[in-house]
Amino acid sequence: KAPYGDEIPLFSDQHAGLHPFRKMPVLIEGDLVLPETLAIARYLEDKPGPSFIPGDSIQQAEIISLACMISMYAHKAIVADILLEFRFPKGPDNTVRFDVVKDNLPRARTVLDWVAERLGERNFIYGDRFTLADAYLIPMLDYLHRLPEPWNLSSAYPNLCGYIGYHRVQYYSEGVLGQAV
Repeated sequence: KAPYGDEIPLFSDQHAGLHPFRKMPVLIEGDLVLPETLAIARYLEDKPGPSFIPGDSIQQAEIISLACMISMYAHKAIVADILLEFRFPKGPDNTVRFDVVKDNLPRARTVLDWVAERLGERNFIYGDRFTLADAYLIPMLDYLHRLPEPWNLSSAYPNLCGYIGYHRVQYYSEGVLGQAV
């Protein structure tokens, strides 16, 4: 939030200087300002440390495919169609349009059914370690999990609750995910 010593408010003109569409994440390393998760992950692949896209070419392609599906379809159904209505309500006097949220619930449940089935009882969406696909999925599910009932759809999926619970206590989630609810 304060990469140059001064806090940069989210969605501000200063934020637009880091990402033209005022989105997160943005990696700042020296003179490099690099927005977008996929670009950041690809850049970090050449650095020492664990890989976000591990494995042979087939495994890497599967991880990228899964990450793309999550970033496009899960993001639309969960973030764009539900979470953003709670964060930036568009109803009269800036109230949540619960009718819009309710209309969007079936698509979100379809996505959550797919994610829950894909995840099973594992702690990672692909293989046995954190990948780019988890980097996309974890924040979405965390935000969804923090909504009050009946809008917290993840509470109907014990394995998704376990997945978020596991990742909330990992070092890479500090300052990113919410506390356990």
